[in-house]
Amino acid sequence: QVQNMIQDIKTMKAKSALVVGGNVFVVQKTKKTPGVIEKINQKKALVKMRGALYNVPFSMLEAA
Repeated sequence: QVQNMIQDIKTMKAKSALVVGGNVFVVQKTKKTPGVIEKINQKKALVKMRGALYNVPFSMLEAA
């Protein structure tokens, strides 16, 4: 239950800092990949990285 709450807080924090056209890092276990937000959906954002579009959860995004 505490982990769910922490995840929700991370998601809310990420949502507030993200805008379409903004530069972000997609954070994975061992690397950060730069990208640009193309569209924001309710739970995920469409991010352009390395010439391709990916649906990425807000919890994996970090403002650049």
